Amino acid sequence: VMEHPVKLKDHNPALPENLYLISSGAYPRQEPDMSDEVRTSVVARIRKSLDESPTTWKLFCDTDGDRRPSPYTLLAYGLCDQAIVPLHLNKGDLDRTETMLGVMNEYRQRGVIQTQVLFIVWNFVKVQKDEPMDYRGMPIPFTPTKVCMDILESCNARLYRNAQELPGLFVHTPASQVDFIKCSTAVLRVLADNVLKPSEELGLPVAEMEARISESGKKTMKFQSGDIAYDTKGETISNVMDGLKQLEEKFEAMSLS
Repeated sequence: VMEHPVKLKDHNPALPENLYLISSGAYPRQEPDMSDEVRTSVVARIRKSLDESPTTWKLFCDTDGDRRPSPYTLLAYGLCDQAIVPLHLNKGDLDRTETMLGVMNEYRQRGVIQTQVLFIVWNFVKVQKDEPMDYRGMPIPFTPTKVCMDILESCNARLYRNAQELPGLFVHTPASQVDFIKCSTAVLRVLADNVLKPSEELGLPVAEMEARISESGKKTMKFQSGDIAYDTKGETISNVMDGLKQLEEKFEAMSLS
């Protein structure tokens, strides 16, 4: 299993020691079709390699979210029993995703994949104020704008109907809409540009940014990216981390039974 992965810390010292990457390729290309038999064989070989490794692995596959899954996306489905689906909080993104969920369900019904949706993450939710709130029994570490709350209500109602119409597709069987929202959705605030942009451009995890400003003892820190300098307050980084920690806690609290 160690023949192909790239240890990312060898190329970016800000990343942790135990993070490895296998890339499927960055350039546009025609992916060869795989028969169900070939794909099942490839998945079995990869799983066997991981099982026989003396190291314990957590495998994450990042797909392109195809409405009509590419061969590599289907390979990822075969390797991963659960899927986490990040979406922009808008009805257009949900329109696209409803098609994807229908396709996933069709493949499940045919026995091609076993993947279930663990939960949906609503991204880029605008903030009205930095005060936590309770949304249908689910704590949110900030208060979204009224427009975002209205969209969230509408999208979650549609998502709940999808879960009812596609039984078994979601890990958590929805007993009620309230239970479904608590178990199968998460909300992430829109991230401040002076945290998100330097994180992306410099390859700095937000946790590393928080650690650096804490160690410095300063209230603000400058992140230089080429000819752009991002001045960032410690409070702003902490707000971003609060949202990410909520997702982390949701991961840890998930029951996959």
